[in-house]
Amino acid sequence: MTTSRPLLTLLLVATIAGHARAERPLREARSENEVYRLRITPGHGEGRPARAALVVDSSRARSDGDTEGRSHGEVWEAALVSDVAPACAFITNDGKRVITFDEFRVGGAKHAIVVYDESGAALKEHALDHVLGAEDWSHVRRDRRAIRWLDDARLRFSADDARFEVRTAWGRRVDIDMRTGELLNPPAEGGAPPEFADLLIADENAAEADTDPNAINATPEDLDKLLRLAAELFEGAADLNAPADPNVLDEMVATLEGERLDTSAAEGAGAAMVDEFDGNAVKPVVWEMAPVEETREIVVPQPSAAEPVDYIAWVNSTLLPSDPEALELYDSAVAQTEQNKWTGDDELFDAAMAGDLAAVNSPEIQAWLAANSRALADFRAASHMNMQGRPLTPSEDGMMISVLLPNLAPLRTLAKMSAIEARSLQAAGQPQEAVNVLMDTVVAGAHTGKGPTLIESLVGVAMQALATDHMLDTFERDNGSIDYETVVQEWDARANERMAPISRTMQFERASSLDITQRVFEHIPETGQDALRMDRLSMVMSLTGESSTVSNLLFALNMNRLGVQGNADQLNSVYDDMSAAMTTPFPEARESLGAVEARLESQEFSGSMARLLVPSLARAYYHTSLGEARLAGTRTVAGILAYRQRNGALPDSLDQLGTNAVIDPFSGAPLVYERVGNDFRLYSVGGDGVDDGGVELDRSVDKGDLVYWPRPAKR
Repeated sequence: MTTSRPLLTLLLVATIAGHARAERPLREARSENEVYRLRITPGHGEGRPARAALVVDSSRARSDGDTEGRSHGEVWEAALVSDVAPACAFITNDGKRVITFDEFRVGGAKHAIVVYDESGAALKEHALDHVLGAEDWSHVRRDRRAIRWLDDARLRFSADDARFEVRTAWGRRVDIDMRTGELLNPPAEGGAPPEFADLLIADENAAEADTDPNAINATPEDLDKLLRLAAELFEGAADLNAPADPNVLDEMVATLEGERLDTSAAEGAGAAMVDEFDGNAVKPVVWEMAPVEETREIVVPQPSAAEPVDYIAWVNSTLLPSDPEALELYDSAVAQTEQNKWTGDDELFDAAMAGDLAAVNSPEIQAWLAANSRALADFRAASHMNMQGRPLTPSEDGMMISVLLPNLAPLRTLAKMSAIEARSLQAAGQPQEAVNVLMDTVVAGAHTGKGPTLIESLVGVAMQALATDHMLDTFERDNGSIDYETVVQEWDARANERMAPISRTMQFERASSLDITQRVFEHIPETGQDALRMDRLSMVMSLTGESSTVSNLLFALNMNRLGVQGNADQLNSVYDDMSAAMTTPFPEARESLGAVEARLESQEFSGSMARLLVPSLARAYYHTSLGEARLAGTRTVAGILAYRQRNGALPDSLDQLGTNAVIDPFSGAPLVYERVGNDFRLYSVGGDGVDDGGVELDRSVDKGDLVYWPRPAKR
């Protein structure tokens, strides 16, 4: 319901997916009517929580009373409960209430639900063990320090903004009274099981122990003592997270942001820490590199504090050229979609997405489709052109991590629009054209997934998932009017439109990590040494959601000890191993990626940039493999139906289809096909690699198979 503009937050409009592992803290959210905007300044823990300002957007405010006489500009500015930032935020259309969910990087382990009043004060906070009941926890996941309960949940205000509704993926409904902040349907019995309780207890202890580090003073002699202690820790301590005298570290940490520290370090390591960053101190150097063919190995340039690599320019240099008209058409489609957003009833929209014919044919849905007919035409036309990935637009600070991708949410909306349009066409007696619309959406998803960032890849997968799911539903509703041979021929003719391999995408994730590494250091020409910039390092440390003074200090000291080259070496080692694993099929890669992630948790990477920045790439590989499985399943179902249409009977085995589209990426073997009476069953064994006999996947526990035919019951 709320639309939020930064890169990852754009994906929270309708569903929450993987928010606990977002790459950047939330920085902005908007009310549905776009009159109010919440600007968030991420916090750093340790008595420095996130802050937010609620402002009235004068360019969006209407003359019909939306702002209730409030002047344009800032409504309130206040500290949030969040240590770093909430995972997502929603604003009522009158601007009188804000509700946030979870904490950046740790999910529901902290600040599961917080309601703020008209002045920005916290009205009510609910811990997760008071929100969920005993029967809910079997559906909740623990991911390192995070508790994930909102994956694939639906979050929205009621029509009058009087309450907020959460529908979890397993069907639990949580309603919040926006006037009082109280839960309207609390669980009969709260509490969390032991495997989650420790994270929730840790949150309570951290809250009790919060202090303001800026209230602590330290002398130069104390700094020398700190550095001597640090040297002992790094030379001889068996566990960097258990220093001999943590009280000394607690007392020293505040000085790191206000002092220049000279250290004795290994050659090439960081030798100083500085407190301010002059963005113009060193002009980034563009890495000269010819465009790279997709099949060739990409060699990522190595970072330098003295001559920072312009990684954004380098990434763009690796992209093969796209048809300029394709970019223009996608931009046109996005702009028109943004101008003609759905503003009707969300339940009506959901029903239309589920294929309910009454909803699809309702005046509201048909008017929305008509208003966006040009957008959909441009979207479809672009899918027939050469598109090799959208170049990154340089960010204000020049960092890859700050690049915005504003087209992603509208592209997902266009995919949904295509699904509803296809249902409308089939009902109007045009099933072949319905399939064509969805085929174009599959290709548009591939175009999106050719972008250089991981999030583009995952959005491309999501677009293709929508299209293939609705294409299979179209097949199921067919009364014999679809020419499946034509469907197969069209599919195969466009089969070269594939998303970028995940192993290639990982090289751009590597570049982003190396970019951060070079930018937290500054080269000092007078000394020839590199200095650690504490302002940028503080920003990077906030990505962890970690509020422990000791952990953050050890991280800073380790960064300084390793320097640019040492940190780059660790990052490259991890990305090399992950990239190699991702060139193999998922069954082989699963074990290798698990070993890499276990290595990241080992003592070798304690307090390292690699542990901080490398995302959970095994999960990313799972999602891209899931996308490949959906494509294989949809193409195979079309092939089976074409065979039956041509021969009057089903094939005895998939071998009779004569295509390699039947390989299951999760097993490396053919998809499982069985004749069942006059019909058939087709499924993938899914991410666990276990054949469960065609039992539909239960996503809450990741058990079961991915069933493509017969169509699973809608939930």
